[in-house]
Amino acid sequence: MIQCRLRHVKSLIILDNVDQVEQLEKLAVSREGLGAGSRIIIISKDEHILEEYRVDVVYKVRLLSPEGSLKLFSRKAFKLDHVVSSYDTLALGILGYANGLLLAIKVLGSFLYGRNISEWKSALERLGECPNKDIMDVLQLSFDGLEETEKEIFLHIACFFNWYKETYVKNVLNCCGFQADIGLRVLLDKSLISILRSTNIAMHCLLQELGRKISQEKSIEESRKWSRVWLHKHFYNVHLENMVK
Repeated sequence: MIQCRLRHVKSLIILDNVDQVEQLEKLAVSREGLGAGSRIIIISKDEHILEEYRVDVVYKVRLLSPEGSLKLFSRKAFKLDHVVSSYDTLALGILGYANGLLLAIKVLGSFLYGRNISEWKSALERLGECPNKDIMDVLQLSFDGLEETEKEIFLHIACFFNWYKETYVKNVLNCCGFQADIGLRVLLDKSLISILRSTNIAMHCLLQELGRKISQEKSIEESRKWSRVWLHKHFYNVHLENMVK
């Protein structure tokens, strides 16, 4: 009945949060069965799903520009189109942390609305030590959707290889048995990493923070319990603890 109805009208169909191509197939809605001028918009974190469904155009949502970030943050934190002058430096610190990620700007701006300068300073200091839970919980969903091998590759990049050359990272991962070509492609499709024109692998700083937080899950204080250590002082602490025992 729905197909019969749609065949004779101009429709706009929006499908949000698609994470499996089977979801699209079960809807049984095709371009051929819609009225002239109709459009289907599919929103997904996985570009491969869109390619498999053979969409006409893929639009990648980019990080916000500095100007766009400032305007959105001002509207959330001050309900204005500009930053209140006494908060200028603190706002730049918050935006530097968010680094153009729309989710982070909205969450942090809303959290800071109506708070005084002292509370802003405290929040900024806390972000340097402990990431915002609401932001991390959303980013965690993308990580949880990965296969185990891709999870390991993601954590390796977050802890060791962010901004390294793609060829170097592939060589190391392949030596560890991770089949890096397909693994990196999956992370690219899910927008968890990007490959710059300089052929360097880039991961957003908040995704990197998520990966390092996951590596520390067993104990934030005891680096010997982490799945990875990435700073010399951490390695030294682990080495020293083992020598003492």
